[in-house]
Amino acid sequence: MRNLNDSMSSNQRLSALNSLIPVSSHYPLMRIGGFSDGAYLLPDDLKGIRSCFSPGVNTTKTFEDELVRRYKMSCFLCDYSTDITKLRTPLISGSQFFDKKWLDIDSSLDSWSLEEWISLYSPEDENDLLLQMDIEGAEYRNILAAPSEILNRFRIIVIEYHDLISAFCSPESNPLILSALLKLHTTHGCVHVHPNNNCKVGFNEETGRNVPDLLEVTYLRRDRLVRGHSPLFHPLLPHPLDIPINIPREPILYLNSNWHPFKKRSIASKGKILFDVFFIFSLRAIIPLGVNIKKVLRYLKRF
Repeated sequence: MRNLNDSMSSNQRLSALNSLIPVSSHYPLMRIGGFSDGAYLLPDDLKGIRSCFSPGVNTTKTFEDELVRRYKMSCFLCDYSTDITKLRTPLISGSQFFDKKWLDIDSSLDSWSLEEWISLYSPEDENDLLLQMDIEGAEYRNILAAPSEILNRFRIIVIEYHDLISAFCSPESNPLILSALLKLHTTHGCVHVHPNNNCKVGFNEETGRNVPDLLEVTYLRRDRLVRGHSPLFHPLLPHPLDIPINIPREPILYLNSNWHPFKKRSIASKGKILFDVFFIFSLRAIIPLGVNIKKVLRYLKRF
């Protein structure tokens, strides 16, 4: 029985890790939210989405500001750790709404569940929504607690996952993380992943993939992945529209080639890596006018 359980756990871990490999979709990606941390790549399928829900806003809402100005969405934000007065840009009247609450499942007065929040501000089941979630590890229990019909309300979901090393790079996998990833995989397909460079990096021996502790993942609901006979847009890792770094003081981070579904990086992705490396190295004055080519090549071989 022990061997059977170990095998099931190993299969579950591999399935959860594979759920983070991007798939092709009908929609090209575009960047929303500027050129620094807090910007995300979304499929160009925002027409008809009525509202965005953003738990864990902290003090920066450039993403939500662009959604209001370009796409006329209503944006609902919540975060108990901050306050309206601490937001870097003021709330857009009539379009952005802030609640000082945690997104959580503990039933306290200071928190609400995803189902309670959605039911309060968007009770009409026919309206498609967008979810952008960065809640420091609480994402997993919130996903597991949310009914499938609530998750299906979201046409697009963007999540910053935390603590992934504990799920994929340690002898004992984190079952909470695996279960949440597999649950969301049933309703949505991953269309983009971006490693946040403000984290440690582990290594999954079974697949040969490097695993950042922080990974920004964009999902598209499965009924929207492929529509009609239009050409498919294939995943690019990294994508040319990705921001080069989330945190300037940390090294550049890319997912290695074992993440790529087509086994080989596209010319666009290779060009992106070369541009980012030389740009950031030059920006930091790490490489003087006499460029150390061997050092740069050794760096690039990691990816």
